[in-house]
Amino acid sequence: MKKRRNYPTSMGKVTEVVSRLVGYETGLLNALRDLQPLVILASFSLVIGTFAAPLSVTAAGYAIGASMTFLTGFILLLGRKVFFAIHRRKLEPDLVLLMAYGSIGLGLVLLYFVPVEVARIVPSIRFYFGLANGAVFTVFGLSLSDWILAAGKQWQLKYPGHKFIRPLYAASAIGPLLTFGSFALILAVPSLSNDVTIFVIPTVGLGLVVGQILAMVYLEKRWGDRKPPS
Repeated sequence: MKKRRNYPTSMGKVTEVVSRLVGYETGLLNALRDLQPLVILASFSLVIGTFAAPLSVTAAGYAIGASMTFLTGFILLLGRKVFFAIHRRKLEPDLVLLMAYGSIGLGLVLLYFVPVEVARIVPSIRFYFGLANGAVFTVFGLSLSDWILAAGKQWQLKYPGHKFIRPLYAASAIGPLLTFGSFALILAVPSLSNDVTIFVIPTVGLGLVVGQILAMVYLEKRWGDRKPPS
């Protein structure tokens, strides 16, 4: 007797597809775990929008918009990861990644506008909001000054023949403290906002930094790779 041939059935095709999907299960779970912060941000923004609605419809709109942009970024990044996983390709920078990052950045900006809008309605929040922003400017100014001083030490090692490099960078390090310190003061204490704190002090600080950069560019071209005479 002849053996009956086994022809592929639709059930066999479904099983094959399911088996392939199961093979991608680990990668999908890893992708979801990597993108979990975006889901948390979207949920957090949605909760903020819900509680902010009675105070300000505009603030609630910002929060809901932020939630939507975070979800958009999540969907783009997840779809991108799944696509590259199926095609066994290495992740590379592309337009989808740029769109996702842009969506996430927009969400952060919209989320930032929520306390700004609420602060307009609740005057007591303005003080704490300004204090927080002032602290950010202060930390940024200190970090930039520390970076300038570290760069000055490297230049001293490169050109040990001149001792004026240290005071030049020390003066330049004062620049960020003046500029960002003035901004921090204005944000923390708005009553101190005037032409001096808004324009004069920040301009002087910026001038110290720019002057140091121009001076070192000129000296590096003059000295080249050789050490300056001591």
